Amino acid sequence: MTSQKETIQIAVYESVKKALLNGEFKPGQRVIERELCESLEVSRTPVREALNRLVMEGLLENQAYKGILVPRLNVKSITDLVEVREVMEGLAARKAAENITKEGIKKLRAILDDSYKAMEDDNIRELVHINDELHNTIVEISDNQFVKETLQRLKYRIILARSTSLAVPFRPEDTIKEHIEIINAIEQKDSESAEIKAKQHIINAGKVAIKALEESSQSFIQPIRENSKKPRT
Repeated sequence: MTSQKETIQIAVYESVKKALLNGEFKPGQRVIERELCESLEVSRTPVREALNRLVMEGLLENQAYKGILVPRLNVKSITDLVEVREVMEGLAARKAAENITKEGIKKLRAILDDSYKAMEDDNIRELVHINDELHNTIVEISDNQFVKETLQRLKYRIILARSTSLAVPFRPEDTIKEHIEIINAIEQKDSESAEIKAKQHIINAGKVAIKALEESSQSFIQPIRENSKKPRT
């Protein structure tokens, strides 16, 4: 039976994690225990334990002389992230093609339909969420626990990079086209093609994110808002 203390710890952890993934903290921002205690109306112990857990999971960083910080993106970090994701998500797509079932394809197609709706509504935040769901589903179908754990540790950085690339005009359309190619290869149980297309998808997204980052002349990207419509040029 879960104690009241454990219940509070879990609630604090989930609250801070949700705030991170929803972009309520800016990349590079220092996370201060006292402020969280005041806003959540709890003691320091559950807050400290939640922050330590999030550091272990890679959603926060603990830097000497600076304290606990929200990770930020730069060209080097995106490049490093792409190198890891290319390997992990390429493998996930390969294994998914080997393991795929009719139910799995049905789920992937349904998520793809949702992404069309979000793109038509110019809802970038929702599109980022759906994109995340699609990639996670492929990882689940791959049934490789170590791939899942590795990508989970990179989740916040992946979402930041994904938000950056999907905010670029025309990238959502290209992303959906690439997803269709990956899903088609998985459905056909063509593991080699699925891996190649998944790797190229990650590389393409990385290039777009790096270009956007360089053009913005910033080391981080502000949170994406709903209906952030951009004019076509």
